[in-house]
Amino acid sequence: MKNPQIIFENKDFTIVYKPHGLNADQDKQGNPSLENWLKNYYKKNIFLVHRLDRPVSGLLLITKKKSVLQFMQANWKNFQKKYWALVEGEIQPIQAELKHYHFKNFMNFRAIISSEPKQGYELCSLRYQKIKGNQKFSLLEIELITGKYHQIRAQLAYIGHPIMGDTFYGSSFHFKEEKPKIALTAYKLNFYYPDTKTPFQFEFYPEDWILMLDYF
Repeated sequence: MKNPQIIFENKDFTIVYKPHGLNADQDKQGNPSLENWLKNYYKKNIFLVHRLDRPVSGLLLITKKKSVLQFMQANWKNFQKKYWALVEGEIQPIQAELKHYHFKNFMNFRAIISSEPKQGYELCSLRYQKIKGNQKFSLLEIELITGKYHQIRAQLAYIGHPIMGDTFYGSSFHFKEEKPKIALTAYKLNFYYPDTKTPFQFEFYPEDWILMLDYF
C-alpha cells in the first residue's frame, strides 16, 4: 500500500490523496489510518471534513483549525465531489440520475437500497456519465448529490452494476492485493473558501487507474 500524498496545503487546510486499503479515521483495532499519518506528519491534531471507505481511494479535505472545519461543514452543500468508478457490465442508459431510498444497517455495516420509500430509509441520489466501456465493464464519472453510507457502492450494485472488486456488494472480480481495494476513486474536489476570490479546484489521477483501464 502506498503512502498518502499531500496535493495542496495552506495555513488552514490540506488536500490529501488517500490510497486504497487505508482507513480514513483511526479505529479501535489500531489499523493504519490517514488521520494518524497526518497527525504524525504535522505533529498536531487535524480534522477530517469528510471520509472515504477503506477500500476506496481519493481526495480528502483536512482542516488544521476547528473553526475552519465548522465553516466547511456548514457549507458542505456547496462542495462538488466527483468519482471514477469501473463497474461490471455495459451500463444503460449512458447517463442518468439514480434516486433510491437508503438505510444503514449498523449490525452488518451495510447499506440497503430500496426503490420505494420505507420507514427509516432516506432519499439518496447520484448522477453518472459513462465515459467508455464494453460488454464487460463500464467506466463512469459520478457526482454525489447526497452523501450516505456506502451510497455509490450500494446504488450501483442495486441496479446490477457492482463496482469491480467490491465483493461485499456482489462483484465477481477480486483484486489480488493484500489490502482491500475496489475500483472507485474520488478524483475531483471543488469548493469555495472565503479567503480567496475564486473556487478551489483539485483533480488527481491515481497511477493504478492507468493499469485498471487496460481492461478496455
